Amino acid sequence: MSIHRAAKLWDVPPESLRKWISGGMPGVDRAAQLAQGAGVSLDWLVGGEHPSIETSSQHWCHIKEYHPQENGFWVFPRSFMDIHHLNPDDMVMLKNQGDAMEPYIQDGAAIMVDTTSQTEPSADVPCALVYRGTMYIKYVHLHHHSIDLISSKKGYPPIKIKGLDIKSMEIIGRVVWSCRIWPAS
Repeated sequence: MSIHRAAKLWDVPPESLRKWISGGMPGVDRAAQLAQGAGVSLDWLVGGEHPSIETSSQHWCHIKEYHPQENGFWVFPRSFMDIHHLNPDDMVMLKNQGDAMEPYIQDGAAIMVDTTSQTEPSADVPCALVYRGTMYIKYVHLHHHSIDLISSKKGYPPIKIKGLDIKSMEIIGRVVWSCRIWPAS
């Protein structure tokens, strides 16, 4: 987020925000306003410690990024997870690459995947999977001795997996949420 955007969001002059980022401290009233607007405690804002998953707010939950080499996470409202009966510990976030699932999942869209459904893919819900070292978001159609990976967008032929090749496919889980990116007007 840019300094100008953050300053506008928190209703403070950009110069003040730059000063605070450079080590200056806002007054107590302004610090309390900033902490409330950011959804963090005043102690966290003043102390500078990054909130851990164990000390996060009861209103928010953390969803890990899929890539094991990264320690990143996304923050979602706990109410969203509760309404949709999703356990944050079973979810991972990843980024879609390519337009094969458009118009439903766009290139670059953030995706939440439920990892508890690794062994039971559905032909009606896209799955995240790895096949021959490449990650895909596809509909998975199971047949007696083969699997078809199907795209949403016309013009993409199914990827057919047969025989021993099936063992080289790893299902990460089913897609439960994706972020729609709206084109600029």
